[in-house]
Amino acid sequence: MARPRRINITGITQHLVQSGNNCQPSFQDATDFELLKTACAKHSCVVHAYVLMSNHVHLLLTPNQPDGASRVFRDLGRDYVSSRSEPLIESIDALSVGFS
Repeated sequence: MARPRRINITGITQHLVQSGNNCQPSFQDATDFELLKTACAKHSCVVHAYVLMSNHVHLLLTPNQPDGASRVFRDLGRDYVSSRSEPLIESIDALSVGFS
């Protein structure tokens, strides 16, 4: 069953939690914070506070446009996956050279 749609009210601060997949860290280095900063700027969201835990992050965020918070997390997930899979693809290509 699908998750219920998030209630997004422009200008109202929200407490959001993002958990890592299989209890893995959500933010691994400084580039991950740049992805968050870029997504928030793009969708007019202000991060007031964040708390990094071992496998999740808490954000206190105010969206200044409709569906801003949802779009931040959508972009963050998409950009995170693409930033992590490029090095993986390169390493797979390097390994396959020996098996050609």
